[in-house]
Amino acid sequence: MADLRVVALLTALLVSGCEPPELRPFPEGTPTTSFDVDGVDDPLAFGDLLMERGQFDLALRAYTRAYLDADPDDIGAIELGLGQANARLGRLWRARRHLERAISADPRSTVAWNNLGVVQMSLGEFPAARNALETAFALASGQDDVVRANLARLGELEGDFADTDAITAEDFELVRRGSGRYFLSEAVEEPGAVE
Repeated sequence: MADLRVVALLTALLVSGCEPPELRPFPEGTPTTSFDVDGVDDPLAFGDLLMERGQFDLALRAYTRAYLDADPDDIGAIELGLGQANARLGRLWRARRHLERAISADPRSTVAWNNLGVVQMSLGEFPAARNALETAFALASGQDDVVRANLARLGELEGDFADTDAITAEDFELVRRGSGRYFLSEAVEEPGAVE
């Protein structure tokens, strides 16, 4: 017990003799890494900017803050941002929940369907991932290379090495089933059609 008191006394004496370091301002033009998420006028746009800069925790705060001032038209975009930020932070179950809400708010969002498919693929939910990615592919009319690459990656994970470059939008048809639910089916050739 006496040894502990001696060590504490010596530590206190050493620390009391130290002077605090001199604080100098940053040189002009030095970028800061501190952001005031609560003080911005448009937290949704600021969240998008933070995502581009790789500041996913701060982006998550900005998107959460955006809910306070949310216009009903922005709910889909806010949920999409929350889903993307959570996915980048490795919170896949939360990401999936937010992306599903984004799709409920905007069922024609190619980005939301694609991101949901990627998250489901990461969770090992391959049939659901295929459905989401094929829906994104159909909504993009087969013109989105990112969705095409994600479909190819899913095929590799499933052991199906189909040539996704040969897939065209004409090979599939988007069928609406219920409110906001879409199904991608292979296009059926009309009987008697001439090639």
